Amino acid sequence: MNVDHNQESGESASRRFRVRTFWATATVIVLCGLTLFFLTARRGGGLLEQVRATQKEAPQAALQLIEQAIADAGGTYPDAQVMKCQLLGTLESWRAAERYYDTIESPQSSDQKILIELALAANQSHSAWLAERALLAANHPGPEKERVLRLLLTVQYDLGEMGAVLKICDELAQLAPQDPEPWLVSAGILHETEQLSPALSAYQEALKRSPSEQESLRVRFQMAEVSLHLGNLETAEQHIKFVRNLSPTMPEIDLTYAKLLRRKGQNSQARSLVESILAKERHFPGGIMLRGLLNFDAGDFHAAAADFRAVVAINPFQHNAHYKLGQTLQRLGMTEESESHFERSLQLTNAVSQLLFLRRQLDENPTSRELRLKLAEQHLLLGDAQSAAHWRRTAEDRH
Repeated sequence: MNVDHNQESGESASRRFRVRTFWATATVIVLCGLTLFFLTARRGGGLLEQVRATQKEAPQAALQLIEQAIADAGGTYPDAQVMKCQLLGTLESWRAAERYYDTIESPQSSDQKILIELALAANQSHSAWLAERALLAANHPGPEKERVLRLLLTVQYDLGEMGAVLKICDELAQLAPQDPEPWLVSAGILHETEQLSPALSAYQEALKRSPSEQESLRVRFQMAEVSLHLGNLETAEQHIKFVRNLSPTMPEIDLTYAKLLRRKGQNSQARSLVESILAKERHFPGGIMLRGLLNFDAGDFHAAAADFRAVVAINPFQHNAHYKLGQTLQRLGMTEESESHFERSLQLTNAVSQLLFLRRQLDENPTSRELRLKLAEQHLLLGDAQSAAHWRRTAEDRH
């Protein structure tokens, strides 16, 4: 019995020893793993800081450090890979940086700040496409979310991706509910694309959020213009009078008020105001156009024709001036010449309609090079060389 008892005690002690040995070994393995993990993390973080410190003075050396870090990580190290894009842009070309960016498996897992750094450098070097992609990867919950949205809004606006910009405005408005900027941007886009009722609502939302005094005046002026187009004369008058009280010397503001007076049937007051505008700026096309309309209303077709001819001479791409000149010449019995102006007005009106159509198509396919080239052509037809050059440049970036 003693022998059996001693045997059982020995086996029990042996089991306890094996258990203690197992847990001790497991603890050592875990501690070693954690130590290795933290050492590696510290080494990686330190390496990236070293790259930042040397990339301006010695970008080639910084690139070698980055490539070594990526190789040590088995080829997948998003932070380092995104930083490599920036170095490639500096050392080789931003086209090379774009090509390398396409090889990164999960750029969205990179640190938001590193993606923002790439976006800023790319955008400054006119590589807006790469800037956009970096910001899209960074657009997820995190400490830099609001900054990412603001930068993305700017980049996409410059690229002409207005549909995407409107979505960013909605997102930013939710994140920064007291900020007027997203409402101002969306209102401007809606106004430009002739979505007047939504534009007016967006201007109203911007005004509720207390923009600067100068911005507030601009918003009220735009609200007066939109309200006038929509036939809401009471709202238009409310805003334009407010603006005139604070900025009484701007011809554009006086012109809008004169348009309002004409719409209200107060043509003599409108004419007096237009004449005072033209006394200061005799070649102001908006003033000449409105005087022509007042002359047309009064049945003075010779004077109206002279005014509309003057507007067309200043701006041959003003489709409404061509149309009104055609109407006036028709009243004067000058049928052949009137037809040529009607035809020109139609060409320009179709170009404007085509612009709006192409912009809607671009919202659905923002990377299309062909659509951007077509937009450039339409802007040239409308005499807008600056916008045409912009669309050509963004098209070439996609070649």
